[in-house]
Amino acid sequence: MSSTRRNFLGLALRGAGFTIGLPLLQSVLPRAARAATPSPKRLLVFYMPNGRNKATWQPTQTGTTYALPSVMAPLLPLQGQMSVLSGLVNQAGLDSTGTGDHSKATTTVMTGVPHVWSRTNALTMDQRLAQSLKPPTRITSLQWGCGQPNVCDAAANCADTQALSWSGASTPLPPICEAQTAFSQLFGSDDLSLSSQQRESLRLSRRSMLDFVLQDANSLRVKANATDAQKLDEYLTGVRALEQQLDATTSPACKSGSMPGAMLSYQEQVEAFSDLMVMALQCDQTRIITFMVEFGLSSRTHPFLNAPLGHHALSHYGSADELAQLIRVETWQVQQAANLAL
Repeated sequence: MSSTRRNFLGLALRGAGFTIGLPLLQSVLPRAARAATPSPKRLLVFYMPNGRNKATWQPTQTGTTYALPSVMAPLLPLQGQMSVLSGLVNQAGLDSTGTGDHSKATTTVMTGVPHVWSRTNALTMDQRLAQSLKPPTRITSLQWGCGQPNVCDAAANCADTQALSWSGASTPLPPICEAQTAFSQLFGSDDLSLSSQQRESLRLSRRSMLDFVLQDANSLRVKANATDAQKLDEYLTGVRALEQQLDATTSPACKSGSMPGAMLSYQEQVEAFSDLMVMALQCDQTRIITFMVEFGLSSRTHPFLNAPLGHHALSHYGSADELAQLIRVETWQVQQAANLAL
């Protein structure tokens, strides 16, 4: 079967000003390429702050039939495909200078290099991997998160708790924490300095983007086998659902509990980023993602989980009720990570 340039580069949206790539379909590749195309190497780091409660986090058994602790129960469907590593110590964090345990832990967890407090860090593993693999994607790596601003540890540089990725000793890569901005980065303009009016114009041009590509996508179905046809349907349905979800955030009807300055609640924002991460990898827009479900030293409350006390305070629980709240928060965070693969 012949393969056209369009099959590989995706479908250009006429008049929309951007291109959206289709997932890799084996049935439109030449026969030799189908056998020779290896699975791409990917990295997704899902960061959860404030440590974990060892009693509800670490399995007590080894082997392949170990029982998952309560907080890790959402990962049960994936147990046969994952490994749980215990006995690890962030020695670099312990060897870092200055005060502020959370800043030292966050800055060193992906470097293994002791941190000079509030001054320098080192190249993080995601950026080192990007330099080594040189992935042939439009976006080398993505840094996303749902952190609350101004979460700083003692007198440390705020970047020490608000940036997981660093491209050099003095260059943190702060995560994008707004789903619409992330969507524009992924499928629209890379110019994140656009005014709200310009971004609204982009949003309006994007609303009906699938109408421009459905005809071309349907022509691909003629060439696609049953598996690829299903993949196309799932992909296009997912794009439209996500587009509608993000468009809904501009509605004047703002739900109670929405984050300041945004139309999505924290829970909805995390779910939107989950969809975006899946799509970023599925479309092969990038192969390296770091995501902070919250910043280091997070004191966010989770009323939707009946956990009104801040997460950081809960991590130092002093009562059975506080421990129960902590378990609900940590279980929900693990569920968000599991959702990426379920």
